[in-house]
Amino acid sequence: FEYIIDEVLPRSAREGGKKITVAYDAAEKYTSRTSTLVRVEQLILKGDFTNVFPILTEYIDKWPDHHSAIAFMVNVSVKLNKHNYAVKLMERELEKEPNNVFLLGRTAGILDSLDRCDEAVQLIDKALKVDRNSQDADESNRNAIVQMKEYCVAKKKMAEYKENGDSISGQMQDLMGSFGL
Repeated sequence: FEYIIDEVLPRSAREGGKKITVAYDAAEKYTSRTSTLVRVEQLILKGDFTNVFPILTEYIDKWPDHHSAIAFMVNVSVKLNKHNYAVKLMERELEKEPNNVFLLGRTAGILDSLDRCDEAVQLIDKALKVDRNSQDADESNRNAIVQMKEYCVAKKKMAEYKENGDSISGQMQDLMGSFGL
């Protein structure tokens, strides 16, 4: 925005004003987007997710590639128990950045909350195969992703035991208890 005010408008004026309208339109669009996201952040901090949802829906309709708004919407959707919508948004983002470890891990976490562990584990495996030196890597969350995989696998085994009517050994019960199951 400062660039438009400090550089584009004065240069356009020196050149006869041919680009002033374009510069003003760009400045207006930028301030509108920024003020909307500031309002969204304020509502999120208040925990007012219900009122944030329609604002972000309209915003994303206008600017579908704005990653910050999509990240906000994913978090708001999860808070409102609209997990399937959050998954759709994440899948759309993964189409653009299929090896982004953060996106893979976040999507896996949402899928896990929907008890879709098989899909979550597939995404986790893909995330763990990304080169650790790649710009898509997310080393700060790598341990959490590994733990999520272990949790999903244990949860799936627990469900299989219960489904088959098998008794669960004390060791398995202790393991599942440590995961809160």
